[in-house]
Amino acid sequence: MLLKALWRRLSAGQRVAQPMRVMKLTAVVLVVACLNVSATGWTQTVTINEKNVPIQKIFKDIFRQTGISIVYNEKLFEHFAPVSIEVRDAPIQRVLDQCLKDQPYAYTIEDNTISITQKTAAA
Repeated sequence: MLLKALWRRLSAGQRVAQPMRVMKLTAVVLVVACLNVSATGWTQTVTINEKNVPIQKIFKDIFRQTGISIVYNEKLFEHFAPVSIEVRDAPIQRVLDQCLKDQPYAYTIEDNTISITQKTAAA
């Protein structure tokens, strides 16, 4: 009842301006929310705390937490030393850099797939 009385007291120009302000504010909030979701979608992070495990276990943890597939030849890691890693909310690139540090392997990330290959000799 009170709202109806207030609504009648507003002039025609004020009645149009108020809903327009609400629509503009709603549009701004939606755009900001969409941009925030988009920004977090590009950065995949993982939390891993493992000691002396095969690197394949780290790859499985990455897949389980992010859904990103890791493609590699199992023979590449036959004689690979066990890996110890402790990271919290770290980007996947940092985890891979730490696991493959001082090793003859390289990785590429395309879409939802990480490919691990042996580094080629520099010409």
